[in-house]
Amino acid sequence: MVTINNILKPLVNDLLELSRGIMICTPKYPRGRKVVVKLASLIGDVVATCKAGGFMSHSAKGFCNWCDIESSERRDLKLGRQRHGQEVHNLSYKYYQLESQAKKKSLAKKTGVHWSGFNRLPYWDPVLNITLGVMHNWFEGVLQHHFKDQWGFAWKNVKSLPRSSSNSESNAEEMDWTGIECQIITKGN
Repeated sequence: MVTINNILKPLVNDLLELSRGIMICTPKYPRGRKVVVKLASLIGDVVATCKAGGFMSHSAKGFCNWCDIESSERRDLKLGRQRHGQEVHNLSYKYYQLESQAKKKSLAKKTGVHWSGFNRLPYWDPVLNITLGVMHNWFEGVLQHHFKDQWGFAWKNVKSLPRSSSNSESNAEEMDWTGIECQIITKGN
């Protein structure tokens, strides 16, 4: 985590200054106008947001940014106890203050939290300000998982998608669906 926090340090330093406001002179405001900038959300794939946001990896025991569910309970799709920003911030700061790498590793393994440079921002909430990245998490992961494993949809004997004849418009009524079978699978089959 040292590397990512070293990279974040200059950005966080700038955000600290910008959150207090700086004067910007423009043609419309030649005497200057106060501009305040704050980081509203951290968006990315799971690996990046966990690392930069102060959480353990998606493959860790305590993998979730938003609740305390453990990896062994992941398949049950039950909700864990919701995390709260101040609680996570306190755990992160406790991690930061530890001197021994072994103690840091032990605490992170137990809590799912490590230090993030973003926690230096007074307005930063490590739970609410991290957003689930749509592309990696929804399109490539969650929806696929729900269709296949939770809702029980699976394609059987699919060689290609049906096509309409080349002389007519593509529409579902004109397509030849005979080569496609959709079967509902149930857990345990």
